[in-house]
Amino acid sequence: MNSFLHTANHTQKRRKKHTPTDPAEHETMNSTS
Repeated sequence: MNSFLHTANHTQKRRKKHTPTDPAEHETMNSTS
């Protein structure tokens, strides 16, 4: 599970750079956090 969270967090950070204003990303990050 730790690996999954680490990978997901890394992917989210990279995606955030591409689409920082994407509402879907914000919801995903908020839900994960």
